[in-house]
Amino acid sequence: MSNQDIIEILKDKPELLAEFTLLADAATAKGKVQEANAALITERDTLKSSITALKEKKANGEASPTDIAVLNSLKERLDAVTTEVKTLKTERDTAVAESKQKDLKSAIISAAATHRAMNPEDLFILMAGKKMIGHGEDGKPFFHKINTEGAPVAVTAEEAVVALKTSSPNLFAASGTRGSGTNPAAGTAQPAFDAMKHL
Repeated sequence: MSNQDIIEILKDKPELLAEFTLLADAATAKGKVQEANAALITERDTLKSSITALKEKKANGEASPTDIAVLNSLKERLDAVTTEVKTLKTERDTAVAESKQKDLKSAIISAAATHRAMNPEDLFILMAGKKMIGHGEDGKPFFHKINTEGAPVAVTAEEAVVALKTSSPNLFAASGTRGSGTNPAAGTAQPAFDAMKHL
């Protein structure tokens, strides 16, 4: 399915569309960084070969002043390319980390909304702070709930949200019908107040 097909499906769901657009943009940026990085690495390898050949000419006493000038120029370009490769690697690593974080956040916010969290964004921050969610050393996302001994147990995103809902129900909207003394649902027509009935 193409990105355009997905956008068409999500056109009536602005929150999901915005999230998808962010992810698609991140994927495009990551692809461009990888392409640029590959081109720079190719150029770096070519420069290294040229430098090696010129160094051999210089060592054998066969290098002309022009060769030595070219060698110095190639060394400068190699330094610049090496710096660009490092910069692009940092940008790629940052884009990958941001993409992983967005995936993790999306999973928690979706589950939090399903279970009627008062503020899914705050819930995500709280769960990250409690180390209930995150990324392991292998880079894969994890979702934990804390068992009765206080140790983390691997679960799905939804199970982690349900565990938090059980331990902190005040973070979620109450379910069920309204009791006496509560405000009626919005949009419900109320009869006019008749003071005579209350005498």
